[in-house]
Amino acid sequence: MNIFKHTPWPSRVNWFTWLVAVLLLGGLLTCAAILFQQLRQSENDQIDRYLDSIAQHIETDLHGTAGQQASVQARMAMRLAFDGPFDRAAWAADAARLIEAHPYYDVLAVLDADYRVRWLAGGEQAAIAEGRPFPLSVEAIGRLAEIGPEMVSIALEPLQTASGQPAILFMTPVIADDEISNWLAAVMVVPDSVKAMLTGFYLRDVILDGSFAGVDFIISEGAVGQQRSEFARQLEFPLNGGRSSLSFNVALKSSTAEQIRTALPATVLVLGSILAILMVASVLLGLAATRQARYLAGANISLKHEIRDRQLAEQELAFLLTHDSLTGLPNRQGMLRQLEQSIEELIPGRRLAVLFIDLDQFKDVNETLGHHLGDELLRLIPDRLQAELDDPDVIGRLGGDEYLVSLQRKDAARIERLAVNLLKSLERPFQIEEHQLFVTASIGIAYLDAASPSPGELIQNADAALFRAKQLGRNQFALFVPEMFAEVEYRLNLSRDIRRALDEGRFKLAYQPIVDLESLEIRGVEALLRWPHEDGYFVPPQDFIRVAEETGMVHRLSQYALAQAVSDLAAWHAQSDDPPFLAVNISGVQFRETDFVRDLSLLLHHHRISPGCVHLEITEDVLIENLSLHHDVLKQLDDIGTPIVVDDFGVGYSSLAYIKNFPVSTIKIDQGFIRGLGHDADDRAITRTICDLSRELSLLTVAEGIEQMDQLELLRAFGCNLGQGYLFMRASSAEAITAVLNGEVPWRDLAGRNQDEAEEISLATRKNGPQRWV
Repeated sequence: MNIFKHTPWPSRVNWFTWLVAVLLLGGLLTCAAILFQQLRQSENDQIDRYLDSIAQHIETDLHGTAGQQASVQARMAMRLAFDGPFDRAAWAADAARLIEAHPYYDVLAVLDADYRVRWLAGGEQAAIAEGRPFPLSVEAIGRLAEIGPEMVSIALEPLQTASGQPAILFMTPVIADDEISNWLAAVMVVPDSVKAMLTGFYLRDVILDGSFAGVDFIISEGAVGQQRSEFARQLEFPLNGGRSSLSFNVALKSSTAEQIRTALPATVLVLGSILAILMVASVLLGLAATRQARYLAGANISLKHEIRDRQLAEQELAFLLTHDSLTGLPNRQGMLRQLEQSIEELIPGRRLAVLFIDLDQFKDVNETLGHHLGDELLRLIPDRLQAELDDPDVIGRLGGDEYLVSLQRKDAARIERLAVNLLKSLERPFQIEEHQLFVTASIGIAYLDAASPSPGELIQNADAALFRAKQLGRNQFALFVPEMFAEVEYRLNLSRDIRRALDEGRFKLAYQPIVDLESLEIRGVEALLRWPHEDGYFVPPQDFIRVAEETGMVHRLSQYALAQAVSDLAAWHAQSDDPPFLAVNISGVQFRETDFVRDLSLLLHHHRISPGCVHLEITEDVLIENLSLHHDVLKQLDDIGTPIVVDDFGVGYSSLAYIKNFPVSTIKIDQGFIRGLGHDADDRAITRTICDLSRELSLLTVAEGIEQMDQLELLRAFGCNLGQGYLFMRASSAEAITAVLNGEVPWRDLAGRNQDEAEEISLATRKNGPQRWV
């Protein structure tokens, strides 16, 4: 039967066209789905490899640390063998040190050859007591009978501690005259020992739990509430010759797996589907002969639209070349053109000026509230400024939080008065969503004259004046003067010289003692960075530190100073029974580095220095600059045991809130208050209040800049704990500090000196004051 017998030809063509389209669409969608599955499988393989790497590291750490503990037990057994007649006091001291260094040891015991407890140290278990047989199973005794005369620790059977946690028993023979004379038994709490063997870095991306002797335990801290992914590995550690085993389940966190995954497979699937539909549509258009004419007409219309869109795009591109995309204001290129036109059309008798405006601390808005609120604030700023300007004045945005205003006035006084009005206009709060934002700005002003005849020079000079305004304290304006060129050149040369000085090792460290004000004994030293320039003068620290922060060199500078200071501290620890602590100053730039705490921990670990021996001095403005970020960093420092010192207390915000909320251990009183103690009642009242407040909050106080005996006596009366200054000793080399630690104390007879002698010492040392590194 002919199904097309009564079907017109166009209908048959239409049916065939749709059949081809459906088949083609199905094939293309199948290809996209296959590609999607392959990409997804590739991501899964990558996640599997990453998890395998973590599991391998965990397994290596556990094997390695377990081997170390076996070696420790073997060495203890050897000492028992070499002592001949057993010295119980020596063994008890060794056992106490081992348990103190490794708290997961629950029991240490010395057994006779018949497994009876001779000496016992460690936990409290009713089944284990001196003079009683050690609780060994028949299988364990049989296993021990097979051991030859080798001092090798053997893991035997699961035990249970008094607290109910699972533990593992290690038995080490004590060999004397090629025979087993005694046994060293060690019981280790499995969960605690595993947590100590693993570093925190492995547990960042996985949830690790274990099972031993029928007891399940969790190793990862904070694992409650964490979602496990489907990616997991099982680790098995056979014990007691395979009679028991310690097993771990290593599961990758769902959040980590999602971070590794990408949107590529889904994108390929979506784009592939879209492409398939587009191709089918093209085939339909190509096969639909009856629609050819209409398609051509539509193509002509589409071409006209494309030409129009291209013209609009060219116009938009020309606008974007000279205007800011966020605010629609002229950008740098647009302002240069505006200035060229203003110079050509300058009205006689009027002055042309450029105001370079930069928001103060705008980055805090982005970091705390997000970039979307920061962008909205940047859009509102021009409206606020425009309200103070005249219609002919032109305002532009150079990028970031920088704006430029070009204007003409009759005299300089009107322009400077306008600058004041612009600063005041920003004092009113900006209401954005539910946030009320307060901002200030700094302004640099440059006038058109013979020294700056071109638009580019006008902007450059205004930028130099802006830098001076920020140096003067921000929220004010400064006028450009030719002398600023010398300052800019000085900063550029200093930036170059810092790199060369670091490469050539010209930076030197000096240390100023920190003294116990009651006993006058040295308790610590403050590290101070000095730069003897190759031209024969000392570069002021405030100069090279500021330039280093602006040019990104402060990281290298800080790494150099901190590494050298910790190295000197390690040398003092090696040669002194009572070494000092090290106080170092930390800048806000260092504090914002993501790896700061990790790098500090690695440095201290390398030199075998306890974190409690390094005191980090942080100013108040750094503490409150970014509360959320810095609170996390301070929490990490507190976790590793590094004391936090609030430096220059009293000259900044002096807020009790951050002392309460941050892990602060010490307050350092600014030397401006110490200098006036002898004659200024306000300074005495402030210093006494700080000491009383610190004492109530269980904080230490350090007074800096002590130069006179009456200052020392007043600080003692106020209860100040520590102090430093020229009255004791000027900042000196590491060798000089070594001499002090060896007994050559310059201020030994300070209590017997009178006021005149103390002032002579102060004048002699004041000529070469300390230079602080941040």
